[in-house]
Amino acid sequence: MKVDTKEVKIEREETRTDEEQTEVNEEEIDNLDPRDLELESGEGGHIKLKILDRGEKYERVRPESAFPLSGVMECVRFVQGEDGDKEELGMLNSPQDLEQKSYQVLKTTLEKIYFMPEVTAVKSIEEGFGISGHRWNVDTKKGERSFEVESRRRDVKRLPNNRIIVEDKDGNRYEIPDHTQLDQRSQKILHTEI
Repeated sequence: MKVDTKEVKIEREETRTDEEQTEVNEEEIDNLDPRDLELESGEGGHIKLKILDRGEKYERVRPESAFPLSGVMECVRFVQGEDGDKEELGMLNSPQDLEQKSYQVLKTTLEKIYFMPEVTAVKSIEEGFGISGHRWNVDTKKGERSFEVESRRRDVKRLPNNRIIVEDKDGNRYEIPDHTQLDQRSQKILHTEI
């Protein structure tokens, strides 16, 4: 079913961060019916996708969340190809309506793609890495981590409810759900960066 993107409305759009706002252009996108999809696990963050009503099968499809910071499973688009040559196969606005096996494949794949360890303590932030980078040493729920942040303006995002997302130079993201709940030492170190 073809839907003009001008008519596509996503609820709660006004609560999304600037990073999450999807650009609506003049092109048409396919709105995929969850009842017509079958998903299977693939390799390297990809899935196998069957679009039954079209009789189409794709072996290396990458699901991409429209809202990776606030609702990974709310609205998902499926693309094939690499950055310079992507083909959009369609948009799924209601992943929860997929058949259970397909839903689980999509959920597991997106959790791997958008894995974001929760920071429980900030041990240090050291200046002078790279040209203008900072080395962060933190504790997460998955263990100790050290990573380099190139730009505090671009890579340290303050979100509503005291939430902070930090992106390292390799594109990995770390979440601080509420920086006011960190220990006093962590808060003091963190306030030098935000």
